[in-house]
Parts: sequence; structure tokens; C-alpha cells
Amino acid sequence: MTPAEVWDVLVAWRDLDVNWRPVSLVMVQSNRRGDDPVYSATIGFANRYVSTSPE
Repeated sequence: MTPAEVWDVLVAWRDLDVNWRPVSLVMVQSNRRGDDPVYSATIGFANRYVSTSPE
């Protein structure tokens, strides 16, 4: 993936409006596509459960 492709994934994810949020992004250059570097990308997602019941 290129950085632009990773960005596209994050934008599409945000548009889903789900409770899971990206909390980490690790990109390691793994190859080249023409003149552009290509990365191996790992995106970590997390969700925090918030109780709405009174205590």
C-alpha cells in the first residue's frame, strides 16, 4: 500500500461511522511501485464500551 491508499482506507472507515476507532498505524517500507515506495501497513482498531445505565 502507498500512504495515499492507507489514507483512503481510513477515510472509508470513518465514513462507516462505527464505534471502532484506529488507535495505531505501523507502516514499513516493503517494496517500490515505480518511483513510489510501497508499505506494509498494520492498522490497530479499538472500541471503548461505555455503559449508559445509572450507577
